[in-house]
Amino acid sequence: MNMNENYRRVPTKFAPETRFEVTPEDWSHWEGHPLAIALGAVDDADETYLNGKFIGRTGKFPPEKQTAYNTPRLYPVDRQILTNSNVIAVRVDDFGGNGGIWRGPVAVGPETELRQLLGIPETAPAAK
Repeated sequence: MNMNENYRRVPTKFAPETRFEVTPEDWSHWEGHPLAIALGAVDDADETYLNGKFIGRTGKFPPEKQTAYNTPRLYPVDRQILTNSNVIAVRVDDFGGNGGIWRGPVAVGPETELRQLLGIPETAPAAK
C-alpha cells in the first residue's frame, strides 16, 4: 500500500499526522512478512510514532543536533500495533533553512519491498 498521495512538505518543528487504512488485501499480501514504515527523507531529525507508539528516530534533537536530512527512514513495525485504521505521527526538528519530510516515498508494507523502494541494502540495519 503506497501512501504517496499523503506525502507533503511540512513546516519546521511541526508534527504532521497522516491517517491511512489497511485493507483485507493488504493483510493477505503481508502475511508472513516483517512490516515496516518508509518515510523517505526528513530534514533534519525525526521521531516517528504509529498509533501513539514510538517506532523509530533518525538524527538527534537539540542539544546534540545531529542531522540526517538525506537518510531514508525505514522503521520496523510490530504487526500488533498496526490496525485497519492507523495514524503515523512524525515529530520533526530542523536546524536551519527548509525542513520536514522532503522526499518520499511514505509507505507501509513488507520490509523487504520497502528496502528495495528506498534503495537500502538488506545488510543495512533498519533505523530504531
